[in-house]
Amino acid sequence: MRKKIKGLKLIVVLLSVFLGIMSFAPASVYAANSREVFNKISFSLVFNPFSSLLKLGKSNSSSKTTNSNTSSKNDKDTKYSGKTISKNNIVYKNTSSKKCVYDVKYVDDGNLKPIIIAVHGGTWRSGNKSGMNSLVDYFVPMGYVVANVEYEMLNNGNYITGQISEVMEAVKAIASAASDYQGDRSRIAIAGMSSGAQVAVRVVQQVVSGEYDFNIKAILDFCGYCDMSYMRMPNYYSYMIDGRRNVDFLKEVKKIDPMRYITSSMPPTLVMHSSSDNVVPIGNAESFYNALIRGNVKAQFLKTSGVGHGIFMNKYGTAAKDFLSKYV
Repeated sequence: MRKKIKGLKLIVVLLSVFLGIMSFAPASVYAANSREVFNKISFSLVFNPFSSLLKLGKSNSSSKTTNSNTSSKNDKDTKYSGKTISKNNIVYKNTSSKKCVYDVKYVDDGNLKPIIIAVHGGTWRSGNKSGMNSLVDYFVPMGYVVANVEYEMLNNGNYITGQISEVMEAVKAIASAASDYQGDRSRIAIAGMSSGAQVAVRVVQQVVSGEYDFNIKAILDFCGYCDMSYMRMPNYYSYMIDGRRNVDFLKEVKKIDPMRYITSSMPPTLVMHSSSDNVVPIGNAESFYNALIRGNVKAQFLKTSGVGHGIFMNKYGTAAKDFLSKYV
């Protein structure tokens, strides 16, 4: 009889310890496993109480981790699930020498998405939209509509003022057709690389100073040529600006210099540049960034190294993504 009483007391003590342990477990875990807990108490606790308690503790811990991992994985897999749609060479303007086009790429999930308009570089002379493919491939899976713009180069008889006008036409066309691409026209960013950054910034400066039925929420400047006082060119090259030759280059270049048109109405701007850039010196980016700060524009400057001139998403991608998440 005494042995039975001692045995019952031991069971009571063990149950108390077990219930004390369970009281620290999350309510959801406890509730989800209550039937399993009490079944195991009934059939195994009396025979092997310590190992049973350890197994139950492991079972509850494993269940919690699995549920958390499964939820996280599902969120990641389903957030932007859908077929990737590519619409290429959409004409926004015809000129005497070429059709000006843009590509659009997005995930078809039925939801409106922020838009990134990409403007390639090429020293104003050459280049095409394929130069922005790394940016397109980086942002589309994250739930952005990316419109990749192509415009006429100097080698085709265009001028920098004409390039600015053409990209403006593309921006207006993309904003107008945004719903066709599941794009949210109230959430547009523009990204430019090298000379394309200069063109993109001038387009935005015109948008914020004019009356348009859309707005640009952010600028991504990848190794841009946005302080054109760095251009020390003979007057012969003044044709690059607007077609006129042998006029005062440094005087005329001010017409297209983003530094001359900085106002506090400009959207937040992320300036990204490498100290190893041997095409556009990093001093150009520093000058532009400092001018933005003086002009009361929200601006950030990402200085990197080890890469040259171009879009290197392994260096710039995370900062660009965080910047757009904050402002677009």
